Amino acid sequence: MIVLNMAFVGILFGFVPVYLNSLGYDSFGAGLILAAGTLAYLLIQPLAGRLADRFGGHATISVGLFMSSASIVMLPFSQGLSLLALVVLGGIGIGIVWTNSDLVISQLAQSGQLSTTLGAAGSYKEIGDMLGPLSIGVLAQVFGIAVGFVACGLAGLTGLLLIQHRSK
Repeated sequence: MIVLNMAFVGILFGFVPVYLNSLGYDSFGAGLILAAGTLAYLLIQPLAGRLADRFGGHATISVGLFMSSASIVMLPFSQGLSLLALVVLGGIGIGIVWTNSDLVISQLAQSGQLSTTLGAAGSYKEIGDMLGPLSIGVLAQVFGIAVGFVACGLAGLTGLLLIQHRSK
């Protein structure tokens, strides 16, 4: 979950500008779209914490991961307001997972191992930071950016299914 979420940070905020450029957006228009996604990412975090307190960290993370994965899958098929909405949706999803992943990790930590567990989680975040841009970059170079978005988003949905299956 952590690796996927951080991969999505790199994909959403690193490769959406490439996609916007391919659609002919100027830097100002692309900047506005990215700013909307970033603002959504920032503003959802307090609410995401409150939702986790009410519904649990696993449930909110699942919703967030679904939102970000689905938005990344649909991005290359959108333009205009629908593209803006998908970037915002992706930012919200990433923010939900970001906020609540440390909660779930802390709940899973064995007694006396919280710092070690959070340190390992930090390493997974860095792995995701590297894998997201590398994965979509390679796929985009070989198959085109649309395939890169779809494949990475489908990887997120697959990861979500595996997480759901394992938690049952």
